[in-house]
Amino acid sequence: MRALKPALAVCLFVLMTVPPVHARSADKKKEEKPAEAAPEPRRQTLGVEYFRTAVDLDKSQEEKMRQLLSDYNKEKIKREGDIRFKELEFKELANQETLDFDKLEARYKEITDLQAGVGSFRVKKLLSAREFLNDEQYDKYKRKLLKMFFQ
Repeated sequence: MRALKPALAVCLFVLMTVPPVHARSADKKKEEKPAEAAPEPRRQTLGVEYFRTAVDLDKSQEEKMRQLLSDYNKEKIKREGDIRFKELEFKELANQETLDFDKLEARYKEITDLQAGVGSFRVKKLLSAREFLNDEQYDKYKRKLLKMFFQ
């Protein structure tokens, strides 16, 4: 048993210090990559072009969709700006020498309320396309939205 203790210690030391084979092969693969790797594909954005063919919009519907998405994007930018502003205020409060927990908690609640508002706004605004899409188009539209939001 005494002879095994040094051997076990050496084995443990080797296992702890030597990277596994798959990690070494991954490092080699990283080194073998060409200098310019292909960029990752961008995630789909909400644009009329995406829905034009996916939902088969006519010209009138296309214009209404363009307006809906424009209004959506403008309002979304405003709301996200409000959230960022409140987050900055939260950070300022958190960096003060004497912390006021009540103010921090109130600011945090404001931030979470604004975030929840963005989510409900997104659903209500985007699903308002029901007003100008027929049943088949609306079904395709909902499936495309779900695919985009939950990729």
